[in-house]
Amino acid sequence: MNAKAISALCLLAGLLGGYKLGQKTAVRAVVSAPVETVKESAAPPAIARPAAERSQAAPVPTTGGESVKAIAARVRLVMSTSNSSRRAASVAAALGGLSGVQAAQPAEALREDLEGRYGYSIAYVLMPIWGRHDPAAALERARSFTNTTTRMVSVQGVIQGWAESDSDAAIAYVRSMPAGNERVGAAQAVSEVLASASPERALAFLLAEGLDSRQSHAQMASVFSAWSATDPARAAREALALAPGNQRNYVITSVVREWTRSDPDAALAWIKTLPNDSTRSTSLSIALSVLAASQPERAATLAMELSGTSQRTAITGVASAWAKVDAAAAIAWANTLPNGQAKTYALAMVGREWAAQDPRAAADFAAGLPAGKARNDFV
Repeated sequence: MNAKAISALCLLAGLLGGYKLGQKTAVRAVVSAPVETVKESAAPPAIARPAAERSQAAPVPTTGGESVKAIAARVRLVMSTSNSSRRAASVAAALGGLSGVQAAQPAEALREDLEGRYGYSIAYVLMPIWGRHDPAAALERARSFTNTTTRMVSVQGVIQGWAESDSDAAIAYVRSMPAGNERVGAAQAVSEVLASASPERALAFLLAEGLDSRQSHAQMASVFSAWSATDPARAAREALALAPGNQRNYVITSVVREWTRSDPDAALAWIKTLPNDSTRSTSLSIALSVLAASQPERAATLAMELSGTSQRTAITGVASAWAKVDAAAAIAWANTLPNGQAKTYALAMVGREWAAQDPRAAADFAAGLPAGKARNDFV
């Protein structure tokens, strides 16, 4: 996979996570991608469309009787006024209520915008809507884009929408695609959809597609994170059944993080049963960091029961999480630690978190410390 393709895949991953977060808060920032010309590759398989769909050529009314021109104008407005962290969410609001049967018309009206520098933001929202209704037409349009990033985001978006409406058909189509970056991206889109409905099926699909062997473990971790939200014990068992290596360790930490949020006692008890010392130590450090957000004193006590590198890692994580909810209490605790690396790291982490929340208060506190090691550790 070349560097440009990897960058585009990373961009889509950022959009996917950011936009989902943006439905509640804000969209994460994404990097911009240059406009490039797509090189021809192996021809993708054709999709047979029902006659009823092929004959549906007449224009359809848009949302609430609003004209396509008005919708396109609204999208262009938010594209020109939204910053990168809000762009996809703003486009979603501008297209609010648009159905799959209506999506083709805004896609045509916004064609030049889709080919533009930030066209992928429009594609990310619009193409899944179209893909739910008419994947054949939507894929044809997606593959016609010459902007590399818009094309990749569009194809994956169509496959995502298709998987949401007919996962069996979408899976069959992905498996018929020629090997390459486009198939990898399509398979990732399908696995995202499957993970929320059937983690077992998502895992089987990832393994069948060979995505588990790729350098990025994010897709596998996403599946197990979703699984942990509904059945953490089963997810934990399946995680341990994976082949030993970095990917299994990455997945285990994902399970631990999610499980600790919902049931810290059960998660901590399971961690104690892990056979590998390194995996157990890492998992416990992560669990304590999560626990510190709601039970900081308990997390701090458990961290002090560890030793060596494990203790230092756990203390640093607890300090960071505790400082986010109560910086003053985190500082008081950090100052009780024995002199050494753990205390140094804890104070530095608390200082960083406090400075991000309230720079003036953190600076005033640091100025009041006596000159020497304590002040240096904090700042």
